[in-house]
Amino acid sequence: MIEIMTELEATATDTLPRSLFLSLFDKIDAKTHTALKREAYREALKMADMASDSMAIGSFLIDLSQFYWTLGSPDSTFLSSERAYRIFSELDDPFLTARSAYNLAAAQFAASDYLQAEQTAINSLTSLEASTNENKAPRFIATYNLLGSIASKLNAFDRAIEYRETALEYLSPDEMDSRAYYQIMNNLGNTQIEAGAYKDALNSLEKVAGNTQLKEDNPHLYAMAILNRGRANFALGNLEAVEEDYREALEIREALNETRNLPRSYYYLAEYFWSRQDTSQAKDFLKKGKEIALETEELDGLQDILKLQMLVDRDNGAQYGLELSELKDSLIQEERSLRDKFARVRYQTDQYIAENQFLSRQRMIWIWIAIGVLLLGVALFIIIDQQIRNQKLRFLQQQQEANQEIFNLMLTQNEKIEEGKQEEQKRISEELHDGVLGEMNGIRMVLLGLNGKEDENSVALRAQAIEKLKNVQEEIRGISHALSHAAYQKFSNFIVSIEDLLQNTAGAANLEYDLEYDQEADWDGVSGELKINLYRIIQECLQNTIKHARATRVTVELGATCESLEARIRDNGRGFQKRRGKRGIGQKNITSRVQRLGGKWEIESAPGSGTEIWVQFPRRQTLVDTPPEVLEGSV
Repeated sequence: MIEIMTELEATATDTLPRSLFLSLFDKIDAKTHTALKREAYREALKMADMASDSMAIGSFLIDLSQFYWTLGSPDSTFLSSERAYRIFSELDDPFLTARSAYNLAAAQFAASDYLQAEQTAINSLTSLEASTNENKAPRFIATYNLLGSIASKLNAFDRAIEYRETALEYLSPDEMDSRAYYQIMNNLGNTQIEAGAYKDALNSLEKVAGNTQLKEDNPHLYAMAILNRGRANFALGNLEAVEEDYREALEIREALNETRNLPRSYYYLAEYFWSRQDTSQAKDFLKKGKEIALETEELDGLQDILKLQMLVDRDNGAQYGLELSELKDSLIQEERSLRDKFARVRYQTDQYIAENQFLSRQRMIWIWIAIGVLLLGVALFIIIDQQIRNQKLRFLQQQQEANQEIFNLMLTQNEKIEEGKQEEQKRISEELHDGVLGEMNGIRMVLLGLNGKEDENSVALRAQAIEKLKNVQEEIRGISHALSHAAYQKFSNFIVSIEDLLQNTAGAANLEYDLEYDQEADWDGVSGELKINLYRIIQECLQNTIKHARATRVTVELGATCESLEARIRDNGRGFQKRRGKRGIGQKNITSRVQRLGGKWEIESAPGSGTEIWVQFPRRQTLVDTPPEVLEGSV
């Protein structure tokens, strides 16, 4: 028992260990440790109820009903069996439903409610037939045997014999020397005696009583068999062996301390001696039987003893008759009280079930109401969240439309600056042509006219011409220096726009940035279509870096050849795991811009390694249909 309790304590609580509990119940003797066993059942049922384990509750109730049956408490047996029967009926377990129905029928039989007991036993047979349990043959045997006992009490002896014989059919050939076989044969013999078929009864009982080994293996059954054999012989008039069988059965029962069975043995011995006209011994046995019957409250045996006493002791027959009348009234009252108790139990059980069903329905209603409120709350949250998202998207769209307008203004301003540069170049060209070249042509003509002349006037004119050449030289040097400085700088308005974008976007987010570009490239010579799309792509990448990358530095590299234009945007952020086939709105926008310009792009990233985006456009690609410059969203 200690080992089982230790295993119970170590067992996880999510699954109730039914087999361990049932083993524990078997270890506790019902007669010597009744209170302990009742407490064990109470704790087991409490744990099963807390775990909501209906199968465990039903199994414990079946075992509990057998415990109460052992204690001779049919009302408690009825209550436990009734609950188990309802549980297994709801669980749709035919085999366990049949077991609980059998125990329930036995309790009804003990309460003399034979008609209800017969119906319940038939229900048990119906459940057994629907069961697929391979070990149901013993249950058929027990149920048919019980039906035989019920039919005998209803004086339907032919039906009782038929039930007993049907029980025998479920025995296998190997079981023809088993306890079940001898039990059925003894009951069959008893029924045949009650039916008046004494020779058939003797044949049936001889198969049991003739097995002397049974006296050692099962003395209780052997005592019943020889007692019934004596009854059959007594009815047939074979009195020689009757006393021996009766006395041997009495000795065995006394040795087994079966006090409730002793009054019946004393009754049959008194009946035997009274038939032999030995009134003295008959009275003695009746007296002993009556005393024990009163002590053990074995009222059926007491009733037969009082009837026989009225015949044997006629002087006190009136007294015995009065006692018998009172006993019958007491039996009737007890049976009625027990049936009323069963009826109350059924009513209370039905009421309890109805109340539970009502509470279950009420609980389900509240659950559905809670689910509805929860769904409504989720729906409201989704609607409000979607409205906030739409508002943010509209704000972003308006902001980017404003940015687009500003960028277009910047491009227009850049074009005006470009026109100013061209006009300035034209002006410089005109100054060189009209001023410097005119002066130089005039000086050249003067010098040609002075060739070969050495007079003072010619020398003076030559000196003036040389001075003018120096002035022209200085003028050309000034123009040359100005043009050389501008060429060296290669200043580009597109690059300025990118720098402003980095400063306004990355700088505002406290993000360090670098801009590297090919200073020899003619960035202002790039078409407006390429510049605006490249600007948008860089802007999109910077926004994603600020929002998602958690980076501290971003680098933008720009390169240009006569065939293509390239950009590389790189950050030192946390990176991400690329997923095949799954892209955000920002990536779709970049793809759309690149495809419209006939270019290509790639993204490389890994967790902890930052992100790098590479874009390449062909310089001579022209847009067929350029949509309005609106950024739909971000990645």
